[in-house]
Amino acid sequence: MRILVLKKEDYKNEKLLKSVGRPATMVMVKVVDKNNNEVKSGEMGEIIVVGDHLMTGYLNNPEATQEVLIDGWLHTKDLGTMDENGFLYLTGGRTSDMILSGGENIYPQEIEQVIYQHPSVSEACVFGIPDDKWGEAVMAAVAFKPGKKATEEELINFCKDRLASYKKPQRFYFLPELPKSGAGKILRKELKKDFSK
Repeated sequence: MRILVLKKEDYKNEKLLKSVGRPATMVMVKVVDKNNNEVKSGEMGEIIVVGDHLMTGYLNNPEATQEVLIDGWLHTKDLGTMDENGFLYLTGGRTSDMILSGGENIYPQEIEQVIYQHPSVSEACVFGIPDDKWGEAVMAAVAFKPGKKATEEELINFCKDRLASYKKPQRFYFLPELPKSGAGKILRKELKKDFSK
């Protein structure tokens, strides 16, 4: 059974093709903040789902079940936004990737999208590392395109011109290439662990 659907007529709207659809019949989907309060249209938060066809829990793992099933809602740990018409948009991020700095929720994917706009950057990964003052500090690891370079100051200013100041990375780490899984996905946790030492 489906959770989200795009109807035939939705395919005529190019904007809606970037969404994953609207909730199917007999399913409810919400986007919530860290306190499980539904966020406003267009605001990012965790996607939660409820419906009779969803799982009732993990086999022989009540702790894991309790972590994802809260008040009957399945917490997907995926981040997204919902528009005013109920269409859901995935950001590609997970709640575990979120950075909490100075009481602000910072989503790495938003910053990475900006860094990728820089003409010298080939790969980018944003993550938080422990910080005594702010809780976590925003950091970025990048790899450059062949024959291209940029300074840390240039990249910080590039981000500062396009993001709220608290979202800009405080440091950039330069690597020949970023570590990846066998499927080619950048290993954010590995980078975070390496640079948190």
